Amino acid sequence: SPIQVASAKISRMAANRIAYSDGTCSSGTHSDVANSDGSFTFTFGNCNIGPLVLNGSVVVFINTVGDTTTIRISYSNFTLFDGTDTVTVSMDANCTINTLSGDASCSFTNLVGFDGRRYNITNVAITEDAFGCSNGQPMTGQIQFTDADGVVVTVNFDSCLQFTVSYSGTSTTYNW
Repeated sequence: SPIQVASAKISRMAANRIAYSDGTCSSGTHSDVANSDGSFTFTFGNCNIGPLVLNGSVVVFINTVGDTTTIRISYSNFTLFDGTDTVTVSMDANCTINTLSGDASCSFTNLVGFDGRRYNITNVAITEDAFGCSNGQPMTGQIQFTDADGVVVTVNFDSCLQFTVSYSGTSTTYNW
């Protein structure tokens, strides 16, 4: 499955301590360090990669035991600049992947939004065939989260062509 392939590639990259070639940053710096807990810290300083300039550190931990791969990624004030706008990424992502079925469950915590507030998204389930559409959109699935007032927001992926957002008793269907 695509998830198994991606998981295997990420595991190999981390296990080999991703050795960046001298050409990775056309300007700026980059480094990777193996930490004592088995994670890796990737640090970028004005690292120009194509149209993007990266700054900050990302900590990645990948562990496979039996049929389960655990991936933890932590961004703290990591910035991406595209020549016009700067986006700051601060969040912790934790995923558990069943390497046999390709199913995954993820949570995203301490996600800092554009409004400066922190958000947590938990119990995100991804099935192997969720992205089976030729247009790259999800075929099936659901994302559900609760806003600050306790109101549940649900996004249902109805088909390759549309999805429905339900919030506070109102549902609206959108085309991709």
